[in-house]
Amino acid sequence: PGVSAEFSPDYKGFGLIRISAATSPDKLPDFYAAVERIIKDLQTSLISSDELKRAREPMIEHAKQARDNNGWWLGVLLGKLYVTGTEETAFTDIADYNSVTPEMIRALAREYLQSSSAIRISVVPSKDAVDNAGKRVGQN
Repeated sequence: PGVSAEFSPDYKGFGLIRISAATSPDKLPDFYAAVERIIKDLQTSLISSDELKRAREPMIEHAKQARDNNGWWLGVLLGKLYVTGTEETAFTDIADYNSVTPEMIRALAREYLQSSSAIRISVVPSKDAVDNAGKRVGQN
């Protein structure tokens, strides 16, 4: 499973949040139900300090390790060409992660995680699909 976000550099307030998982087609209703439960919980309850710590620490570690990678530095330099202020904000990610509070997460979930604006896309095998061994994997 995974969650990612992309924000438009050109249009303020536009972007997407992607929630994904690889599962069998018969488990898709369970997946969507679990996503809805998690979203509702994020909108109505505050996450614990332990949950926040467990979410935050890998992100901070990744940010620290990224600075040792030429790709990160290239991104900063290219970003400077396209987005004003990139060089000033390039090093604020760790401080930004540390500034996040459970209240902020709840407020953001209420604002951005709305079922009414969600688009559900499921990629499932056709009824004629077969795996590498020639075994039928498609739906009947």
